[in-house]
Amino acid sequence: MVFLKAPIPGKVKTRLGASIGMKKAAKVSRLMSETTIKTVRQFAKNGTQVVLWCDPSRKRKVFQRWLGNGYRYRCQKGKNLGERMERAFQDAFEKGARRVMIIGTDCPGITPAILRRAFEALDHKPVAIGPSRDGGYYLLGLREMVPGLFRNVEWSSGSVFSKTLSHAKKAGFSVNCLKTLRDVDTIDDFRTLKKGSDPFFRTAFSVKRYRIGVAVIRDRRGSYLLSRRPKGKHLAGLWEFPGGKCHPQESIKKCIVREGKEELGVEIKVGRQLMRLSYHFPGRLVTLHFHKCRISRGVPQPLDGQRLAWVPVSRLHRYPHPEANLVLLKRLRVKV
Repeated sequence: MVFLKAPIPGKVKTRLGASIGMKKAAKVSRLMSETTIKTVRQFAKNGTQVVLWCDPSRKRKVFQRWLGNGYRYRCQKGKNLGERMERAFQDAFEKGARRVMIIGTDCPGITPAILRRAFEALDHKPVAIGPSRDGGYYLLGLREMVPGLFRNVEWSSGSVFSKTLSHAKKAGFSVNCLKTLRDVDTIDDFRTLKKGSDPFFRTAFSVKRYRIGVAVIRDRRGSYLLSRRPKGKHLAGLWEFPGGKCHPQESIKKCIVREGKEELGVEIKVGRQLMRLSYHFPGRLVTLHFHKCRISRGVPQPLDGQRLAWVPVSRLHRYPHPEANLVLLKRLRVKV
């Protein structure tokens, strides 16, 4: 589970914002959230479920537009951080989870390896905790609910870790402590990580963002139009729904219409968005927007050297797809 806040200037990283400005602090918060989500995605490739707990709760759709539809989104509820975490853990255990971890987005030093170690530690002890240098913690893992673990804790203070550790031991639960990491809350934290050439600072502030418009075209017989990427291109040989990169200031719908003319020689009527997915690469953030579409004029032609095929939904799984397509195929209830 990931606890995260909407990156609204003046609402996040206010201590850091007092030194570098609220807009820049909100950008730091957004980039750290995206870095954390990337790390969690890498860790969860083995099928571990990812749930994003959002704050403020009324902006859940904002989170979905920002981070995409590849996650379960829940709203944080509670008077303080302790109550909100307690409810999140209870929710997970009630749904049948046997090992549950929660992290925030303030610690860009979290790696997939650290998450794996924490998850494995829960096989040996019922509590795993990752302390942060400011006296709090960046990760908490539980195998079951610990009575009183979140009570009588002064949140956002330097005693959060020690109090939590004490509560667990008083309740008779052994604890596995992980590597200590640094949160980014103040200008000193920011400067320390930046001075140390932390990987987050080497990449996060030079991220290029790309928007991809994708046309999910279905004919009257229920078949979908797929395009096979030609040799010499990235992901050559894989089959995908047609589309392409948006030009600067170009809307997603206009991009799909243009790509339809340039790559297929047809006019496309663009419908509602089916899904949005974001992928993080070194120095790049690629966001794919899948839209339900139909051809309003013309017959598709392979104008870009690609192969085309109309594929019934029952045979879509037989074609090799890039990862983003696989997520959509599951939405279309295709067994992949």
